[in-house]
Amino acid sequence: MGKHEDGLWSKVKAGLSPYLILRRVENRVGDGDPDIYYADRRIWANDGWIELKQEEEVKRPTSRMFRKHGMRPSQVNWFRDYTSVGVQCWIMVGVGEVVYLFPGSLFAALNDFTLEDANRMAAHYGEVDAELWRSFYLIMKGDKR
Repeated sequence: MGKHEDGLWSKVKAGLSPYLILRRVENRVGDGDPDIYYADRRIWANDGWIELKQEEEVKRPTSRMFRKHGMRPSQVNWFRDYTSVGVQCWIMVGVGEVVYLFPGSLFAALNDFTLEDANRMAAHYGEVDAELWRSFYLIMKGDKR
């Protein structure tokens, strides 16, 4: 996890800790491994991985969401391998003050997303508040919004 993602990690930890056990993964051996391993505090066998990405605010809806910190090839490979065998994987992207939750299955397309694409394809998104984190948790455990 890069330093630019520290602020997003702090928000995720504060927002999802009531629902999930979160372990930040600092792995210099497994290039491409996601940033966070999680396990549900209430439901047995609801666990998975979260990759964090943070970008500056995007000015136009038709601008690409990622300008500097998109998915690296090693991350794309990791997500391809693990989503193909059913591992729960998510990508959380902070763009300015908005946080997006994407299913890991979108790993290959995410780098080319415009802000319009992100708004259309995200499982959920919004400005950070308690309701956003509750919604993220419900989606991650399989409940419909």
